[in-house]
Amino acid sequence: MKAALLIVPALAAAPPQWMAAAPGLEAQEANPARIQLPSGLTAMLWEEHDTALIRMEGFLPIGPEEVPAHLPGLPALLLATLEASPKGNRSAAEFQALLDRSGIRLELALDPQGLRLSLACRSRDQELAFGLLGDFLGRTPLDPEALEPQRLKLFRRPSPNEATERFLSTLSGSILIPPPESTLARAGLGDLEILLARVLRPARLRLHIQGGLSPAQATQRLMLDLGAWNPARVDASPAALPVPTDAKVEREGPGELLIAFPPLPPEDAVAALFGILLPSRLEGRGEPGDPWRLPVPGETPQAALANLQSRLAGLTFTEAELKAAKAYWKGRQALLPLDPAAALRSRLRGMPAADAVDRLTHAEFQAALRLLLAKGHRLWRGNAAWLKAAP
Repeated sequence: MKAALLIVPALAAAPPQWMAAAPGLEAQEANPARIQLPSGLTAMLWEEHDTALIRMEGFLPIGPEEVPAHLPGLPALLLATLEASPKGNRSAAEFQALLDRSGIRLELALDPQGLRLSLACRSRDQELAFGLLGDFLGRTPLDPEALEPQRLKLFRRPSPNEATERFLSTLSGSILIPPPESTLARAGLGDLEILLARVLRPARLRLHIQGGLSPAQATQRLMLDLGAWNPARVDASPAALPVPTDAKVEREGPGELLIAFPPLPPEDAVAALFGILLPSRLEGRGEPGDPWRLPVPGETPQAALANLQSRLAGLTFTEAELKAAKAYWKGRQALLPLDPAAALRSRLRGMPAADAVDRLTHAEFQAALRLLLAKGHRLWRGNAAWLKAAP
């Protein structure tokens, strides 16, 4: 995908024929069926009876305010400990061995805004797969003996860019921060259990299912294996942390100003086009956990600011570039049915409607771009003398 993004400037000048034909390739899909369990779990079912596979993509959000301020990176330690803990009546090793023998893929991964769940199995193995999913989500108490090995496994020396990573993550509302040594030393089993009880709840799970299941069959399977999932009550989440508007980080080497722009919602039409046009002009991809950012070196803070203003003033796109970006986006959407797993992840994450992208005018796009640039947050990086002179 990164390689494809790099060719956009050339495409903007002269869109190839396949781009012009993209609107006619758009697939027509039926609306999903919505399934609601008494526990609050909601699932969207995309029926595809001509496939022999069942896929699931789920998401459990974790807000930055839900991670204790003195324990940054705690979700990474939680996930590692959760994976090493027993599931149902099986040890972690036995559980994984059963998945491997059965050809079932079940994974939980850390995402900038929470935990992402993926499951894939053959239709004939759906009973076992749903049962294992129920064990994974509803019957996985944290193992105290798993904590210390995972703590040591995650130990790492501080990154020279750790302060920058923290700034960018806080700006974008991301919890995807490697746990520093202070967190690994302080965090106890109780801290992990509180976070787990707050996050791993049926009402928080957003689940999309795709495969040869009717709504009645999917409801029955979910009720049998996840209907009894009823975690204990927890206290309300702590208050949200303030977003930094400006920061300074001392480091060796020449001075640098980093201007970072907050990410946009993925279902925003302009965000989809930013994702195509901006990578050639700015670093980063503008997704949650990875905000748009523009590093500007300078011999002095004043020079860096002047350089920044010059670069931002020249950040504009023509009508032809916008038209080509729309065609490129449509072509990419038309290819989604060829990768059902990617299509399911896109639906779960959110994406703009095709007509919203079509209707976006050049004036609206430029206005959204100016608004984005006006929301930049500054991070000054350099030696002490350079930072002292920075505004």
